[in-house]
Amino acid sequence: MVPRIILTSGEPAGIGPDLCIDIAGKPWGCDLVVAADPALLADRARQLGHDLRIRPYAPDRPAMPHVPGNLIVLPVAVSVPVQAGVLDKGNARYVLDLLDQAADGCLRGEFAAMVTAPVHKGIINDAGVAFSGHTEYLAERTGGQHPVMMLVAGSLRVALATTHLPLSEVSAAITRTSLEQVITILDRSLKEQFGLARPRILVCGLRGVGIEVRLELTREEEFRSSRTRHPQTVTYKTAVNRDGSLLAQSMRIVANTGAYG
Repeated sequence: MVPRIILTSGEPAGIGPDLCIDIAGKPWGCDLVVAADPALLADRARQLGHDLRIRPYAPDRPAMPHVPGNLIVLPVAVSVPVQAGVLDKGNARYVLDLLDQAADGCLRGEFAAMVTAPVHKGIINDAGVAFSGHTEYLAERTGGQHPVMMLVAGSLRVALATTHLPLSEVSAAITRTSLEQVITILDRSLKEQFGLARPRILVCGLRGVGIEVRLELTREEEFRSSRTRHPQTVTYKTAVNRDGSLLAQSMRIVANTGAYG
């Protein structure tokens, strides 16, 4: 059975539409559907010099593997004209409509999974909508009580004790109760979604620097100086007994998601 996956195109003035067009040129084993304004994608494809065949999405169409060069689009119209690289809060509702339609489709069982292109939190907040990130927004939309973010890279799985918070608020947000909630959710997910019969979960300690550090690049600086993948440095130190019992573990992670991460 071919899974049908919905991809939201994100901020219309950002890199999201470009990524959707690039993805459309590759073969995929899933039935790929992009939530976007078809005219926006067609215009951006012309700017990028891509030959893109856009077809409207039909829920009753049988799912089939994606064909390179074609793009099945769930149409959502932008609110105001779009200029690449120029943010406009008038399109904030459009960005949220993409998430709403994709999430609702997943809840109906129409889509097997949802993938999101980058959005710009600041411009959504400028439009008068309190938005801290995809995680919290989708949790509220789907009725989730305690969302947990987990990063997966092969056999490495890292769940975060908090979601999107200023660094100065992290220490106060981590409590015995909150950690128990995250560990309980993580344990259940590893068993049900990842097929691990007896998950082993390590809890890393927190050592705060006491101040919040922020480096924000302009859009031009971001795409000139960084790669498409988020650079990370992860260092582990583990102490174990001869029988394999874990005694202690030290972890240092340095990540750079950039201004549009």
